[in-house]
Amino acid sequence: MSRAADPVLTPVAALSAALVSGVLVAGAAVSDVATAGAFVVGALVLAVGWPRLLAVPSAGGVRVVVVLTAVLVAGVSVLGEDERGMRWLPTVLAVALLAAFGHQLLRKDGRRRLVVTLASTCLAIGILGSGGFYLAALDERTGRQLVVAAVVACTIGMVVDVALARTSLAEWGLPVTMAASGVVAFVLAQTWGVRWSAMVLAAVAAPLVAQPVRRLLGHSSTARDRGAQVALGAASVLAAGITAYAVAWLFR
Repeated sequence: MSRAADPVLTPVAALSAALVSGVLVAGAAVSDVATAGAFVVGALVLAVGWPRLLAVPSAGGVRVVVVLTAVLVAGVSVLGEDERGMRWLPTVLAVALLAAFGHQLLRKDGRRRLVVTLASTCLAIGILGSGGFYLAALDERTGRQLVVAAVVACTIGMVVDVALARTSLAEWGLPVTMAASGVVAFVLAQTWGVRWSAMVLAAVAAPLVAQPVRRLLGHSSTARDRGAQVALGAASVLAAGITAYAVAWLFR
């Protein structure tokens, strides 16, 4: 891969990913409600720079939709009685999409770049939808440990990508991340006395989602902006939520 084609990644993105991962790990260690709160915090970090990352107008309205979606996902998680209320996730995402279109109807700027704004908002909603599965994983056996394995792997991947971004080894970022994450997950599994195969699988699978997301978003024309990098780091962690739940479900 040529350097010209490499996505823009800076230490700010790595710090953002580490922040969101750290909050999720802390939440998982405390309680279900704390994890839901941590998810909302991660969404707030995403919302801060998301409009800048994709250079969309009406930034305030986009942020409101993103935060509203996160609050609804966290709400059904706290109030739900089965799998953290994820059976209500399709309804939540439908409401979020209605909010996204309603926001466009309420804009007073002539709805400049309408398609781009809608697409970017829907992408953020999709990322939060996947992130919501971190909460669903809590009801599964060793779900908390799998959440930790996944978010730590996402942070490792971001650090590795930032470190290798301007070197000839940049194209090796994914295999290096998967190997390092697998080793860390194995050590954590031995420490906690849980099934190591599930931990390693979650740690290896998470970068397969996180890295494509940050590579896609890292090519944005405004990706170098500090706020954009903050959103990029948060997005790469939240997008991998589906992997933690999938592994938990597989090892039921």
